[in-house]
Amino acid sequence: MSLVRLARSSASEGSALDGDGRRRRRTMVLLAHAGWIGVLSFAVTYRVGRFGFTPTDQGFILGTSWRLLHGEIPHQDIISARPLGSPLLHTLDFLLPGPLFFMSRLVSMVEITLFTIALAALVTRRSLLRWGPLLTGLVAAASLVNLHTHGLTAWHTVDGLMLTACGLWAVDTGLRAGRPWHYRAGLVMLGMAALTKQSFMLAAPIGMAMVLLHPAVHSDRASIGGRWLHRLGDLLILCLPGLLYIGVVTVAGGLPELIAQLTGAEPTYAQRLFELSAIAPNPLYPMLIGSGLLIVARLLTFRIGVPMHIAELGIVLAFGVLVVRLLVDGELARAGDWGIELFWLLVLACVVDTVCRRRLPWRALLVVLLAWMSSLSWGYDSPTFLGGTLALTALYLLGGDSFRLLGTVLERRGHVGWTVSAGALGMVAVLLSGMLLTRSHDASPYRDRPQGQLVADLGGVDSSLRGIRTNVDTYTYIEQIGNCVRRYPARKVAVLPDNAFAYPAFGLHNPFPMDWPRPLELVADARERMLTTAELLNREGDYLVLFQTVDARIKLGKDASVPGSVPADTEIIDYAGLEKEIKSRLTGQLITCGSFLGVWSPSL
Repeated sequence: MSLVRLARSSASEGSALDGDGRRRRRTMVLLAHAGWIGVLSFAVTYRVGRFGFTPTDQGFILGTSWRLLHGEIPHQDIISARPLGSPLLHTLDFLLPGPLFFMSRLVSMVEITLFTIALAALVTRRSLLRWGPLLTGLVAAASLVNLHTHGLTAWHTVDGLMLTACGLWAVDTGLRAGRPWHYRAGLVMLGMAALTKQSFMLAAPIGMAMVLLHPAVHSDRASIGGRWLHRLGDLLILCLPGLLYIGVVTVAGGLPELIAQLTGAEPTYAQRLFELSAIAPNPLYPMLIGSGLLIVARLLTFRIGVPMHIAELGIVLAFGVLVVRLLVDGELARAGDWGIELFWLLVLACVVDTVCRRRLPWRALLVVLLAWMSSLSWGYDSPTFLGGTLALTALYLLGGDSFRLLGTVLERRGHVGWTVSAGALGMVAVLLSGMLLTRSHDASPYRDRPQGQLVADLGGVDSSLRGIRTNVDTYTYIEQIGNCVRRYPARKVAVLPDNAFAYPAFGLHNPFPMDWPRPLELVADARERMLTTAELLNREGDYLVLFQTVDARIKLGKDASVPGSVPADTEIIDYAGLEKEIKSRLTGQLITCGSFLGVWSPSL
């Protein structure tokens, strides 16, 4: 008996030691992933992301976050064509140590890396704990392509992609592992994604469909009644973010405004995704031919053997060359055709995988749906934010089971040699994609001039902008705003129409219900409320309203110079006839300040 007890004691001690070892390994692997995410995000932000600044839409989300932090109610105090989930999320940016705009850009790069990781883990069904150096390197490279030449900034599309991708991944892994808290956390993220913009509202029903139809659910032996009770709880958790958002707005009395604003925007349907005839040369035909040949090669492999394996390898390599060519020729351009071409490559890859494996690759189809959702935009109707993920997922499917099995076998048998080789290949992928990104971004930063002309650090204007580099004229433009605010002090300050960044940067209170009154943003009764605010300012006084005379959206990114002063009769920028009407209604003192005209009513 004593020997039995001793054996049992030794076994339990051994299992405890094994458990401690697994926990230590798990912790070390997760720390390693967190480390490379942090290093990559900071390196990209420092080398690429901090260069270039446009006063138009960079700071748009942070400007609304600034309003929320000062107690304004969505849709009642703030007019918005979208739910304000993104500004709510980015209120956290104000808590980070460091310059606000630099840290916000760093957060955006972390988000891009996270949704790239989440989608790769979702499609491959491989836990981060089992990622090797090659997969890690390829995902890191894909995240650089996903950034492309868009300017790093707090942005609702990036937030929606991050929340949707991480939510889908959490729901899938939670259901497969039988962890309710895990997949329900994913449902919360999907519910939050629907609040970033209407484009991602489909994320919520997709999450619920996964809970209802996931293969792991059908293997559950729980009673039907108990299962449906759980599903009702899941539905409530999914809707919780939306219910809280609507509830707060309703209690504040803003429900009618919420409905009018969210339903009054001009719809978009990602029509450009289906206008392939506008792309020259049209890549769909070689993609179709290659997909057909790959299907034939795979179906004949069991009959002919080695020759078909060689043909399959050649076709897959040709697709790899095609992907590289699309990326290089597209120069990672903002909203470029290359994103649409990769979208259709993934669609065809899903068809190939379905025919050859006789099973629908529904996880990859979720990536297709997400790419379509990201294209539901007024000005960004190409899924370039997912370009790297589209390419990686397409090649993963086109590679087939044989290539995936080969990688697994080499990883198991090669040990150190394979690990070193795979790590080298992954590093090469990161370096090549990084070179493509830096070359493309240096030539064309987001709405700014080539990087060689970005010699002015905006930290000289305000500490919140420290580290952000731009051209001399944009620096002068922003410096003039700061000078005007100090020269004509007032409690309520507006800089119309394109300067949402100014409110969090200079700590200003905008009395108007919109920071960026572009024509498409003027939903519901926005025009009337803007004009009513002008009348209210006349009664209350203590305001400064500046009107820009320089087209910050186009000319600042070109070679136009910013004048040191302008005559009082200079034409102001007016996109929809609103700014001129506001200026005519204000009864304060007319002023000129740098390149701005203004109306000032000092405090009594």
